[in-house]
Amino acid sequence: MLLWWNEAMPGPYLRLREAVGKQPQYAPYIKVEQYLGMLKEAKVNEKEAKVVTSFLHDMGALKFCGHELRVADSKEKRFRMDD
Repeated sequence: MLLWWNEAMPGPYLRLREAVGKQPQYAPYIKVEQYLGMLKEAKVNEKEAKVVTSFLHDMGALKFCGHELRVADSKEKRFRMDD
């Protein structure tokens, strides 16, 4: 529950947050392609991918610099996991 809004966090958001937290600390970066797979496994609606990613960034769970979430970017772009 988000105490400042008194709203429950959607299940897919919680599943993604948990998956981010399980990333090994010795490998703090992941490719966009891997992250997109995590979104799919967590059953995050494709239209909400950027919203949940920004949300996790704001929570300090990962660092996201606002670039597009596309597989074409996966060779150059990476996420930093900060759990």
